[in-house]
Amino acid sequence: MRSDFNFFVFNVLFLSVVGFFVFQIFAGGIVLTGLAVSSPVFNVNNIPLNSDDFLLDEGNVKNEKRNVSLEDVLLAFEDIDSIILEMKVNSFSVAYVEDSLFEMKRIFDQVSYAEILRDDNLSYQEKNEARDALRLIDWENLGNEDVLVYYDDIVARKDLSFLLWDKIIIEEPVPGTVSLGNVEILEAAKSSFHEGRFSETEDLIKLFRASVEEERAERTVLAGIQRGAKNFFEKYWVFIMISFIMIVWIGVFSYKKIKRSLLRNKISKMEVEAGVLKDLMKKVQIERFEKGKVSALVYNIRMKKYNERFGEIKQELPVLKKRLKKKK
Repeated sequence: MRSDFNFFVFNVLFLSVVGFFVFQIFAGGIVLTGLAVSSPVFNVNNIPLNSDDFLLDEGNVKNEKRNVSLEDVLLAFEDIDSIILEMKVNSFSVAYVEDSLFEMKRIFDQVSYAEILRDDNLSYQEKNEARDALRLIDWENLGNEDVLVYYDDIVARKDLSFLLWDKIIIEEPVPGTVSLGNVEILEAAKSSFHEGRFSETEDLIKLFRASVEEERAERTVLAGIQRGAKNFFEKYWVFIMISFIMIVWIGVFSYKKIKRSLLRNKISKMEVEAGVLKDLMKKVQIERFEKGKVSALVYNIRMKKYNERFGEIKQELPVLKKRLKKKK
């Protein structure tokens, strides 16, 4: 059995070597080249993307001193009303803007009280309300420019909202061009945006870009391999077909040879078993009738078992030997 298997392996290896040299002779030497695809490699958990920062880091407001009049502040309040309306029309979250507006109004009230305290034309009694309102506040340097810090923050928030939404719209894929997982990432970015979680939105957009680029790179590599395999088959299809036919022929020949060997081994084992059964029957007869070591019940059970198996072998052996002759 082992020699038949070794014969089969030898034939396959021999055919592979012969096929290789046939290719070399007829094709003038085969050079196997791979396809180099220049694509970035991304790590989803740590995405090395090009810098694409947004306009404003949340909560980081610059306090720049400048000359700001009361009229400028009032115009800023009017502009904020327009900003909120514009954001609502576009279904953007205005929670952050409304919070900043609340703070802006609070600072505006403090500045108004500070102006009262700085007005030398007012009496001490007239300044009591302002003094109580600013009791725990350092109002000395409060001015209208402090009010506009929050206005600048609101404007930046509006710009950031439109910038982020534009980025989401730009990334919107054509249906069927990206995987379902990437579609879910972009949907999560939209949900974060509408809930006002801009930092999370930015991270999800970057994650979406990285995942899509990685997916495209994999598709490009796969397409390249497919093109290479197609070109190789078109160029050497004759040799491939010859090799395939030879492999099939060797496989069939080896299979038949192995099958004959298995059948021959089975016949040999059954003949040995038949001889052993004869010896066992003689032995049990001697022990029963000459030595008296075996009872009649045990003798009958053993003889029945031996005869049944011996009969099966006598019936099956001729059939197997006939099949073996046909396979030669």
